Amino acid sequence: MGFWEKFKLIGSKVFEFLLPLIQKFLQEGGLFALQMAFKYVPMIAETMGDKSGDEKRAEVVRLILEEAKAKGISISTSMINAAIEAAVAKFQK
Repeated sequence: MGFWEKFKLIGSKVFEFLLPLIQKFLQEGGLFALQMAFKYVPMIAETMGDKSGDEKRAEVVRLILEEAKAKGISISTSMINAAIEAAVAKFQK
């Protein structure tokens, strides 16, 4: 995506839709969720390859919540789910 395409995106309706999600991820819990999703999604995809998507998602959510609790970070399930979706989209490319 070139500079002008990115600039055009910022002024579009799509950006208005994405802005709240971007702001959500810029919070401490959001960044943590993204980092952990990028860590665990490929690992779980590899180790649980024969399981259903729901089972894989549940395991990633469990791992992220466990690590967040250990670090004293409060994080919502919706934030974790959004982070998982972002990680899955990246790794499916």
